[in-house]
Parts: sequence; structure tokens; C-alpha cells
Amino acid sequence: EARAALIRQLNDLLVQDYAVIPLVDRGRVSAHLHDLKGVVMNSWDSEFWNIADWHKSPVSR
Repeated sequence: EARAALIRQLNDLLVQDYAVIPLVDRGRVSAHLHDLKGVVMNSWDSEFWNIADWHKSPVSR
């Protein structure tokens, strides 16, 4: 309990005396099949943001 109280006090000091600026890292690997069309990769939003536009094209062999 003493440790938790100390951590809360340290957090209060940090929040009251300094600006807390969160850093965002959305680094991830995304890929799709060559015959899946309509996929637009988006580095900010989810890769599923335009899933309604996806369609599979016929594969020519």
C-alpha cells in the first residue's frame, strides 16, 4: 500500500508540474493479396477503414 501511495504521489507531481505529451507509434506491417482490389493502406487509421470497397478480382492464369 505504501508503494502504491508513493507512485500516486509521483504521478501527481509529474502531471501538475509538467506537460505530458503522449507519443504515438502506429508502426505495423500491413499487406494484402494481389487480387484483392480497392484496398487503400492508411498510416493513421485502421487498415480496415475502407473495407466496404474491397473486392476480389478474377485471377488470370
